[in-house]
Amino acid sequence: MNKIYLVLLFIAIIAGVYFTKQNEEIKKRHLEKIEIQIQIQKDKEEKLEKEAQEKIELEKKELERQAKIRNAIPVSVKKANFLKYMIPNVISVFNELHKTYLEVEKLISINPSDERILKLRKEYKVKNNNDLLKVLKPHPISIALAQGAMESAWGESRFFTEANNIFGIWSFNKSDKRIAAGSLRGDKTIYLKKYETLDESIRHYYRFISTGRAFREFKTLNYVSNDPLLLINKLHRYSEKGKDYVKELRSMINYNKFKKYDIEIKLPIIKNIENIDIESIKKEEIKEDIQEEVKNIIVEKKEEQKEEVELLDIESIENLEIKKTISSNIANKISNINNIKNE
Repeated sequence: MNKIYLVLLFIAIIAGVYFTKQNEEIKKRHLEKIEIQIQIQKDKEEKLEKEAQEKIELEKKELERQAKIRNAIPVSVKKANFLKYMIPNVISVFNELHKTYLEVEKLISINPSDERILKLRKEYKVKNNNDLLKVLKPHPISIALAQGAMESAWGESRFFTEANNIFGIWSFNKSDKRIAAGSLRGDKTIYLKKYETLDESIRHYYRFISTGRAFREFKTLNYVSNDPLLLINKLHRYSEKGKDYVKELRSMINYNKFKKYDIEIKLPIIKNIENIDIESIKKEEIKEDIQEEVKNIIVEKKEEQKEEVELLDIESIENLEIKKTISSNIANKISNINNIKNE
């Protein structure tokens, strides 16, 4: 009996040792599989990281190559290319918005409480028909061209080439299609809206100006004036540059003669213009225009080579031809503004 017990005990010990080794082998193989999977995953990550880095380097080189090409292109050619696709698109959007404005204006004159009018007032969040017409009237084409040129560096900016964002409009909504700016604002990433087409970008720009609280004074003035050089005084909040931004816009419009693309809109007959200090706007505009007129005339006289010209008093200008031109232009502008004020 004892012999049988010892045999069974021996068999049990042998079996235990065997199964223990088997378990160790299984564990070892399992660990080896895990290590292999970890290594495979690590290799994949390293490969992806390497590919990503190579992609970044290629993109960087491509951007540098494109920058060299752009730098080699004369500014006059950049401007021509920009205006070639910008002008017809802006004019198309402007004409459509102008048509809507005229239709609504006519409808209001027939039935001020028409259901379509009430629907539009709700859409644009305005209290009366007069405010509705203010937001619907499109501002001059020359302003859109000047802002587009400035904000996109004549169509050369990354925001335009990658996102059709020609007016530098920011995005604060995560659900927007957008791209990140190249630099941070403090510790926050700045995003700009992404558009499918240039047409979409221009339409949203006009809507953005029409409905933005920062541009209420601009839209009020735009309702009673078609003069871009008067209107831009109320666009100082479009950029952090403030008044300097207005000066740049004025120079852009004057130097590039953008006013020739403007389409006149019949102005409403309004006796009292609320919230518009015409006198202060007039004085500031005339002062700026004297400076710009002097610059532009001298530029033309000196084969388009720009020179820095300080603000001059008309009486101090010796050249009689320049004096006459400036006096005539400023006199016309004062007359236009006075006409607006007296309506």
